[in-house]
Amino acid sequence: MSSELCKRLRTCAQSEREGVAIQSARSGGQDAVAELIRMVEAKKRSLFSRYDYEDQLTGVKALGETRSREALNYLQGLYTPTKDVPVAAASQTSRREAGRAFIVTHEKVGADYPNAKDELRRRLSHEIDIYYDIEYGGELRMPSRRKSRESDNKDAQVHGVVQSAIRKLKASLGAQ
Repeated sequence: MSSELCKRLRTCAQSEREGVAIQSARSGGQDAVAELIRMVEAKKRSLFSRYDYEDQLTGVKALGETRSREALNYLQGLYTPTKDVPVAAASQTSRREAGRAFIVTHEKVGADYPNAKDELRRRLSHEIDIYYDIEYGGELRMPSRRKSRESDNKDAQVHGVVQSAIRKLKASLGAQ
């Protein structure tokens, strides 16, 4: 990316920034990838301002246009969650069905994206609710546990933007 595009990206109005970022991404080069990563990480644009959340999403979209292995590696690292192991059941209820006794447990698991920064990290992170049916009975009176339902509260739009950028990069690089 020429220094002119880099300067323009840092100083242009929010309404122009996505177009400038995409133009920078398509012009290619290590400088373009480096500046777009700065956008995604919400680094400083100038002495008194930083890239904001909208800029972070713009940076992710633009990285998807770069055809850069470095951009792909960066986004895959950014989009790698850590899942917390549940400490205890959030709730537990019992029921009977067709003469069998069941216990339904509800666990909460958190998914965090530690490589994402600021608001992007907050929007990517989410909780997962997992429900299990535990049946007591059978031949040996041993409990059997099966997952009956799973849901989450993730922000589908944000996840979609990151997944789309990764897919575009993989397609352009012929990666799996």
